[in-house]
Amino acid sequence: MNTDEDRANTITKYSISEQNVIGTYKEKESSYDLLTIIMLGLGNAKNAEDKPILKLLDILLSSDTKPNKKKEILERDFNIPMSASISEEANIMCNLGEGIREQAYEQAYEQATKSTWVEAVLNMMKSLKLSAEEAMNAIGIPDKDRQPILDMVSKKLAAK
Repeated sequence: MNTDEDRANTITKYSISEQNVIGTYKEKESSYDLLTIIMLGLGNAKNAEDKPILKLLDILLSSDTKPNKKKEILERDFNIPMSASISEEANIMCNLGEGIREQAYEQAYEQATKSTWVEAVLNMMKSLKLSAEEAMNAIGIPDKDRQPILDMVSKKLAAK
């Protein structure tokens, strides 16, 4: 979602293939071709007019378009009648887009919080001559977050 311009409205497939490094034994493809990755570069639905599958996915997964508007577009542009079961599936897909947005927000908030803690620990270590542990105690950093913060502080100190 909201990918770079050059990647927008693309579908790329990655798969495993056999390469003989030494020898010429040929394995059955079914033995190794167990993983395929499909990367969807969704952009703006308006720019995907000539690629209906991308437009459909962008509309379904968009966190900016309201569910009722999505259903209206599905009926009008894709001739998908909104029966009770399809309407329920569309609601699930609509909520998936919102869930993706919330997860990204939570990750960004957590990273910003950790960065703030790291800077506070470094400042306290420098100005108050505290150890990293003492600074984390003073700030009240939860036990579960201490090791990642300590690792980030150590990395910053090593870079100086």
